[in-house]
Amino acid sequence: YSPGLDGAGDCQQLAGVTCDHNGNVVELDLNGLALRGELPSSIADLTSLERLAISNNQLSGQLPPAIFSSPVLKRLDVTHNHFSGPIPCP
Repeated sequence: YSPGLDGAGDCQQLAGVTCDHNGNVVELDLNGLALRGELPSSIADLTSLERLAISNNQLSGQLPPAIFSSPVLKRLDVTHNHFSGPIPCP
């Protein structure tokens, strides 16, 4: 997340996004939004992300390995998509 989407950097205004008191994205809840394509590797740039819920979409390709090395990610829900390839174990 980059402050400046609305000039104030209030990511709480974005549906499915939860931020901490510093404006860091800590949760993305994007379940059931009919998202298509691959999950971008830039998801790992959200270094404070604790919960990522992207189930019930039409996402495909491999999961970016970098998300599995995050020391803060506690919950990952990628069910009911079309991902392929290995799931790295940290």
